[in-house]
Amino acid sequence: MSEGVSSGKGVTRRGFLTVAISAIVAGVVAGVGGYYAGTLAAPPEVVKEVTRTVERTTTVTAPPTTVTKTVTTTVTVTTPTTPYKPAPEKIRIGFTLSKTGYGVTGSTLLHERHYFLWLEQVNAKGGMYVPEYGKRIPVEFVWYDDRSDPATVIELYTKLITEDKVDLLLPPWGSHFNLAVAPVISEYKFPLIGTTCYSITILTERNTKFPYFYSLLPQVDALVPAFMQWLDHLKEKYGFRKVGVIYDDLAFGMEIGRYHLEKLRAANYDIVIEKMYPAAATDLTALLTEVKTANPDVLFCWSEPADTALVISQAPKVGLDPPIFHVGIGPQIPEFLKGKEAYCEGLVAVAVWHPAMPYPGAKDYYEEYYRKYNIEPPLIGNALSYAACQILEQAVEKAGSLDLSKIKRVLDTETFPTIAGNIKFTNGINYETVHLITQIQRSKYEIVWPPQYSTAELKVPRPKL
Repeated sequence: MSEGVSSGKGVTRRGFLTVAISAIVAGVVAGVGGYYAGTLAAPPEVVKEVTRTVERTTTVTAPPTTVTKTVTTTVTVTTPTTPYKPAPEKIRIGFTLSKTGYGVTGSTLLHERHYFLWLEQVNAKGGMYVPEYGKRIPVEFVWYDDRSDPATVIELYTKLITEDKVDLLLPPWGSHFNLAVAPVISEYKFPLIGTTCYSITILTERNTKFPYFYSLLPQVDALVPAFMQWLDHLKEKYGFRKVGVIYDDLAFGMEIGRYHLEKLRAANYDIVIEKMYPAAATDLTALLTEVKTANPDVLFCWSEPADTALVISQAPKVGLDPPIFHVGIGPQIPEFLKGKEAYCEGLVAVAVWHPAMPYPGAKDYYEEYYRKYNIEPPLIGNALSYAACQILEQAVEKAGSLDLSKIKRVLDTETFPTIAGNIKFTNGINYETVHLITQIQRSKYEIVWPPQYSTAELKVPRPKL
């Protein structure tokens, strides 16, 4: 408050007090409301301050003085924010699942369950927050059965984009299906985050041919070196130099197997056997007999769930029991382990997630998954499928809208905290997530490499139940 005083002459026999107050205060109070939940806050209101002056004059008879006081009063008026765009009723996210054919196990256990867990959780808080609409919007899935067929995957993702006109996409299961869809989404400039795709093709051609494809799996140039470091450790500790590599004829097996062999040769390991086999095979005893005769210290089998089951069930029949027995995908999935405990005991396999890892939200994810499905979550692909949903949610908020070009810019530049760690894409590929080497010990998943994350020592030779 500011105050001023002036004086002058005046004589009366009676005193009187005259107070004149003139004030005009005009304002409009407007609020823009919305539903906000979780940690997301509503956008701030725009506030304007309006100042009005109120003058008060007092005249007294003794002493003969006129006193004038000027009082400045501040009145705060809230003006409305810019109106939001009309919001859609739903955010529609499209994808395919392999509900029939050989991809059922991987698709169901590494994708479907994790997508629908996230859907339940995001809609429980009102949906995804989209700043340009100033509110959360419920999420709806639009999905189809791709029948485990790459041509059908291409057809259905084209339909999701051009006919269903979904707002966002999630990936199919498997390296070969992701490779099939990568040209489609790049043609339509539609970002897609792959979660179960290892591929030299993605590694070497992503920037020129598939710039809208993002890989949450660190690629083979991170996976194979992790195994090479571990193998060097085994050579130093146990003297293991003889290595066998077998792999299936799907993209996952072929690309990793061949890249792995290249690195083994460069490191001068003794490769005692290297063979590719058909993923659709029903009898691998001849191949496994060859492997037994070669007698590797360490056997790497780059396989997917169906052929993994065949390999580990037929290996005992021919007496194949190397000191270190690694397989591709299968034992990391609790449902796969059930009924195969004796076959799986002591097997070594890669993982990209483990409940012991110090990632924010990992413990909550584990507990919520167990609550919903009454079983532990897998250690491969699963967390990345859930993390892809988390990244989409964050990318939309950071982009401020569902505009795909803005979302792509965010994916290219931002870091995303997820249950699989802090994810940042470098040329479209996540190299932040650590590859873990696990061994099944008494039907439990133990991290045996790298040392800083280990939960148990590697048991050599391979233990038995």
